[in-house]
Amino acid sequence: MKEKVLHAIYCDDIRQEAGNKISLMGCYGPVLCVPEIPATLPKLCVFATLLIPINEKADNIVMKLLVGGEEKATCNITLQGDALGGIPAKYTSLQTGLTLNRFEIKSDCTHLRIIAEIGGSTVEGPGLVMRSNKEIAKNLNPLITEENN
Repeated sequence: MKEKVLHAIYCDDIRQEAGNKISLMGCYGPVLCVPEIPATLPKLCVFATLLIPINEKADNIVMKLLVGGEEKATCNITLQGDALGGIPAKYTSLQTGLTLNRFEIKSDCTHLRIIAEIGGSTVEGPGLVMRSNKEIAKNLNPLITEENN
């Protein structure tokens, strides 16, 4: 049985280019490092791709961006007709971008994650953890302390 899959890339900006191309600027891995916390990012974006088996019904889809469990952004998607226009495929692929303007990182290990609610089920995508450079350095070198830093 095929499962639904939610993939996400966290980045600084999402741009629509000529020729119906999308460019992602400043992509992050699983950890976003800032010099110190608290911090405010001018913008933080998520480019999400949801794969749904072609034979599954998915009328109303809600993508949610959560920070520490608190909902920060929502995108409602409604499929109408044949989303792939007759192209033979095993999955329907839906893509969307979500943007958080003036994103505040209030504490170390702030966790951002994306989910998709489809009917009665929830699909979780990859998360992003915010860390301060100081905290990362402490974890790498246990000799670094507040006093000698």
